[in-house]
Amino acid sequence: MAVNQQQLDYLSAMGVPVWVSRDLPMPESPVPALDFEEAVGDQEVKTSAQPVPSSEPAVKGLKAADELLKDLQQTPIKQIADLAASLDETAQDNTEVVVKNLDGVSWNELELAVSQCTNCDLHNKRQHTVFGKGNKQASLMIVGDIPRLIDEQMSQPFSGESGELLSSMISHLGIEPDSAYFANLLKCRPPLDNAPQANQAASCLSYLKQQIKLVNPGLVILLGRNSVQQVLGKNESMAHLRQKQHSLEGHDTHFIATYHPAYLLKQPRLKALVWQDLQFIKRALS
Repeated sequence: MAVNQQQLDYLSAMGVPVWVSRDLPMPESPVPALDFEEAVGDQEVKTSAQPVPSSEPAVKGLKAADELLKDLQQTPIKQIADLAASLDETAQDNTEVVVKNLDGVSWNELELAVSQCTNCDLHNKRQHTVFGKGNKQASLMIVGDIPRLIDEQMSQPFSGESGELLSSMISHLGIEPDSAYFANLLKCRPPLDNAPQANQAASCLSYLKQQIKLVNPGLVILLGRNSVQQVLGKNESMAHLRQKQHSLEGHDTHFIATYHPAYLLKQPRLKALVWQDLQFIKRALS
């Protein structure tokens, strides 16, 4: 069997992404699924080129596209948030991890150790380390995943637009941004602002845990799934991590997860979910 040009044009107009993985979640769509088995029939494609020995592979490809569309239509829209949170995942690195015992280390000693750190490959190309900023006796601590380019240039976390959005989020909690403490899991910026690799996160985690111990806040807000997974060791989606209070062995504080403001700038539809998270956080602080 063969496929006529009208049917090929139909597929092109729909923009069928035949290369997309079947596992990729997508929102519900009103696009109708075309039943190629009934529509194709025994028609032949007319062309001035050399005759094609068989059109069976093309028909199979069209049937696969049809099945893909049907699968996409079955996917619940609530999975969008999980898809969004997973877009920044990177392959894990199996490089040997260097972890230091920092119990009892003071603020000055800790900051010096970070500035001289060579635990992972990120020290090779860094311009500056990004240690942290804010009130070191704060009741609220904000933890992100990585320093972005502007953070490295300013030598402090949450600079630029994402910092402005974060300040607005904190203000909704009835807290002045200057009264909180801010830090990232990684203290060096990864190339192209990539998500932290496993060895990089593990090498920096001891620095962050000591910062949390020194601040001793009542609550830590973890921004972004990479931060939550690496700090708490929980390999779950944001849909399951949000709207809960988490704990960490060796720490008296509670942890709550929400989306990173840098990600909200790219995916503003998630701001409605973050507003829900802020109400949850506000109740936890009261």
